Amino acid sequence: MFPIILEDIRINPILPIWLVATICVLLLFCKRKGVWPYIRQIILIVLIFLLNLRFQIPKEGVQIETEKVEAYILFVVDDTISMVANDYDGENYYTRLEAAKNDCRYILDELQGCKSCIISFHNTAQQLTPITDDSNYTFGMINGIYPLSSLYGKGTSINVCRELVESNLKKLHERMDGKVIVFFITDGEMNKDDELESFAKCKKYIDGGAVLGYGTEKGGEMFLKDQYSGEYEQVSYYDWDTGYNEITVSEYDPVNAKKIAKEMGVPLIHRESDRDFEELEDLVDQIKEETLSNTENGVEDTYGDVYYIFAWPIALLLAFEFISYKRKGSVK
Repeated sequence: MFPIILEDIRINPILPIWLVATICVLLLFCKRKGVWPYIRQIILIVLIFLLNLRFQIPKEGVQIETEKVEAYILFVVDDTISMVANDYDGENYYTRLEAAKNDCRYILDELQGCKSCIISFHNTAQQLTPITDDSNYTFGMINGIYPLSSLYGKGTSINVCRELVESNLKKLHERMDGKVIVFFITDGEMNKDDELESFAKCKKYIDGGAVLGYGTEKGGEMFLKDQYSGEYEQVSYYDWDTGYNEITVSEYDPVNAKKIAKEMGVPLIHRESDRDFEELEDLVDQIKEETLSNTENGVEDTYGDVYYIFAWPIALLLAFEFISYKRKGSVK
């Protein structure tokens, strides 16, 4: 129920007033024998009605502290087919992308209130969300990321996101109202014919974060969900000249991941198992300490309940009625 303010006193009914009023009227029609019993009945009904109104009076203002978040988080998510390789966490067969989504959920939960946006890349790079402080919206978009079908995917080229990442970091930095944090999520894999371009220009816009590198150097097989049948199909390379169908294995590339991290001026955190979570946890704790350090102090008016003052006479009346009933029963 919404509170109703009456000058300095307000009521905040426990149950709807109309419902309790109806019950009280019905109880009045259940008239007891004798004048005094009926008067006591009326008093009890009135007290019950007043109890339900839940009277509240102002109390002294309470000092409050509100954490003020001053950070932007840019998630850069590798959305290529290699990210569905199943070499994460050993026998559990998580895909790299599933593990990355779990980590993003953790980051957003721990840094509630930070403004964030997402860039994903496969054949091209695209910004998936505007800057928002709605962590549920951000994670909903991250959770919906899935690679293109192998019919359309052109392999991995991290280079396609470089310019978009740099321009977004620059815009966030120019706002000058919060630290700029980046989480670059990738397995480091590149097409054999491609050479990784430099991300060094991004460094001057970044205040913290990490490159999160997923997978193992041993690698893992990839399974993509068919958009029509819903079944998972193994990704393979088919040679049209020889008719040879080779199962494709994706390997984590630490060289590219380290290069991106070094040029951006952030640490590389290798993620190949849920058992090596401590490094990410420590980093997020550090970011939280730096970005949630400012607080806004204030005084908030509060109200205290006084409706309990009607509970005592109700209890006394009920006790009196109970004793009277027992005495009449013993006389009979």
